[in-house]
Amino acid sequence: MSLLSPYALFSNWLLKWGQVLGALGSLILSGLLVWLYYQQYELLKIEQTPSLEVSDWEMNGDKITLYLSNFGEGLAKNLRLRTTAEYPTEDDVNMVSDSRNRDNVEVFTVEHNIHRYEEGEQLRERDIMGTERKVEFRGEPPFPDPSGQGYGNFQSGVGESLREEAYEFYFWIDVVYETEFGEEKAEPVTVPGRWFEIEPEEGKKLFQTQPNEITYEYIFNKSAFASSRPDG
Repeated sequence: MSLLSPYALFSNWLLKWGQVLGALGSLILSGLLVWLYYQQYELLKIEQTPSLEVSDWEMNGDKITLYLSNFGEGLAKNLRLRTTAEYPTEDDVNMVSDSRNRDNVEVFTVEHNIHRYEEGEQLRERDIMGTERKVEFRGEPPFPDPSGQGYGNFQSGVGESLREEAYEFYFWIDVVYETEFGEEKAEPVTVPGRWFEIEPEEGKKLFQTQPNEITYEYIFNKSAFASSRPDG
């Protein structure tokens, strides 16, 4: 029986295990590249994430004007207004209580576009670049009725709510936007929110005789300041 030399043994070992080691090395290298790509992606997200702030805002009837600042580096796009409204399902629900039973309220949200303005002219863009300050946006806050049907402004939405004899609700408004990475973010306009209640007879009279006065400005000014937003 012949004995193989150490060189031959090593060559046989390489032939047997070389492909396995090569595949294992490729797998490790691929994993390392994926990890590095993920780290770079997360770093880029941090560097390019927008951060909006409502620097100021004003209202006129059903229209609202926002002055938005982007303190991040990334683009905030597809800006819109989101109204969330809560309606009590029981007569004894305290709508301004932080500890109210969430099973006794119905929550609806609706969104509506806002547009950028420059020198009084409406632009097609609904974006704000990183580091831009106090950019003017205008729009009409939408409003959902007690059945969840969305309306393009408060006059229509709240008017329908009063027609359906819903005389109490809690509401708040956010500016909603998207990042370049497809993430949705929101910045509150009404902090934390407002609580509206009107006597049934007064609500019926308002809807029947003065429907044009049921605007965002009217509802906001007739609403009480709520202590905090409810947990989601």
